[in-house]
Amino acid sequence: MGKYDLTFKSLAESDPQAMVTLFGGLNQEEILILEPLQRELNLSVKAMDHVYLVATAKAKWIEHYEAELYGHNLRDRLPDYSMGSCLKYKLPIRCTVVWMSKRAAPKTFPTQIDVDFWALQVTLHVRHVKVWELPAAELLRSDRPSLWPWVGAATGTEADVFAAGMRIHN
Repeated sequence: MGKYDLTFKSLAESDPQAMVTLFGGLNQEEILILEPLQRELNLSVKAMDHVYLVATAKAKWIEHYEAELYGHNLRDRLPDYSMGSCLKYKLPIRCTVVWMSKRAAPKTFPTQIDVDFWALQVTLHVRHVKVWELPAAELLRSDRPSLWPWVGAATGTEADVFAAGMRIHN
């Protein structure tokens, strides 16, 4: 820490009201509560479903997939996850909600979530993938066995599901 940093912190700790009045432009009479908060950021632990670093010749970003049935608190969680990831990795993020069940998924869900904290505004663009709309035939054409289990939830026939099951079993 430099001498200016130490001086600033010392003055701020000794008289918070003077700091808020001087730098915040607030009138002392209008302040109802003023209490110092912890300066160290220890954010709560949140576990995202799946997050990957992706790099191409043109760009580098974070790819985040959140698997959902009902979307409970999703509008609150997605911006938290995205802001936390951006702060941690210093990279842009692409957020995709993977809806797992047609019966349980909400009829509509926004493709954009706006969070407004006065001077900080965050807009999160959300992609949506509905597992039941994936084409089973395309998954079966893949040479990646890890895609075949998805055939049962995708749009296809009983024959597609049987074919996937035979491939997985062998």
